[in-house]
Amino acid sequence: YRIDARVIGKASDYKYKVHKDQYVVSKEASCPIRVVPTPNLEMEYNFQQLKQEAELYYRAFVDSVMVKIEYGNELLNNKPGYSNTSRPNLSPMMSNDSVKLRQLYDVADDTFKTNLRSGKSMRDEDYYQCLIPFKKKSITGSSKYLGIISLSTIKEHYKIRYTPPTRFGKAPPPNDTELIPLELNYFTESSTPLKNLPEIKAIDVEVVALSIRSKKHPIPIEFTTDMLFAEKEIDIKKSQPANFNLLVVARFSNYLNEFHKLIKGVGNEALRLETKLYQDVKCLASLKTKYINLPISNLVFETTSQNGIGTTTEVKSLQWQEEQSEKGKLFTKKFAVRMNLNNCSLKSNDNSSKGLDRITLVPSFQTCFASRLYYIKMTVRLNHGDSLLVNVPLNIHRY
Repeated sequence: YRIDARVIGKASDYKYKVHKDQYVVSKEASCPIRVVPTPNLEMEYNFQQLKQEAELYYRAFVDSVMVKIEYGNELLNNKPGYSNTSRPNLSPMMSNDSVKLRQLYDVADDTFKTNLRSGKSMRDEDYYQCLIPFKKKSITGSSKYLGIISLSTIKEHYKIRYTPPTRFGKAPPPNDTELIPLELNYFTESSTPLKNLPEIKAIDVEVVALSIRSKKHPIPIEFTTDMLFAEKEIDIKKSQPANFNLLVVARFSNYLNEFHKLIKGVGNEALRLETKLYQDVKCLASLKTKYINLPISNLVFETTSQNGIGTTTEVKSLQWQEEQSEKGKLFTKKFAVRMNLNNCSLKSNDNSSKGLDRITLVPSFQTCFASRLYYIKMTVRLNHGDSLLVNVPLNIHRY
């Protein structure tokens, strides 16, 4: 925001020489201001309940869109002269390697779930998880699947305090530290020795700032963490990990194309598509997004042993532990990543900035036409070239 002030009067009053007396701006000044809303206590104390209500409304909204599309398709199929002569949807034959990999996924996933729930009163949906295959490549270029690797973390909503720039407020807090537990699992049905297990090469952590904007129509839904990234990623090497653009924007772009096809095919009088529903779908399909990734340095890894909690900055020192499994061999690395979000940095073509006092992360918010949301992206890079990643939601509050 900006406050503008102008002193306006007749030119003759200010001794200005003009051919004809008129009103002029004698003096003007402007002052930029920053407006940060006070905390919403209802959001603070009823976060889970409000999140569930938002998810329930979103599902009902999607259902209403699907009902209208199904209704339009029925009209289109019953239209005289229209025949659906598309080819039958035949499932392609799967290769032996694909069948074996699918079976290996199923067995490994059941084993991972059992291990994650071991000794804990938690459900499968209480974790964010990523799974990829581990394969051995031969000189001829062929590959053999050896097992499945899983990276998971407990679903938790992390939050830090908003840090104003130094010229607008107090100095930044000394620590904005978060401790995020990770569990890396490897399942194999073969007798793989410890020296041949996949190893961690590096762990990268970034704060992702997502800005969302609607130019024309008000946003009809409240965004939740399930719209920012996938709860479970499988074999992310074949495609980009799911993000807001894929989970929301692309989805409603498909719905909008369906609306256009039905309006052209049966006419809006027969379809009876409500203007509000059409505008809401068009709004979500045309949202503009911008992602800014802020890498975090000086990570510390914590492990628990019989001697207590150990800390290290070297990922290679994190050792595999063999677990009990009835269906094969299961190896686990359990550790936590301790990070100070004040160590985030922003690199640009002109210069680089580091610290929350220089990189202004405004509090998380959503309005009718704009939104700023955050999450922490953790990528585990393995020694054979593959990577696993999990995301966790992050809220920035003004306390």
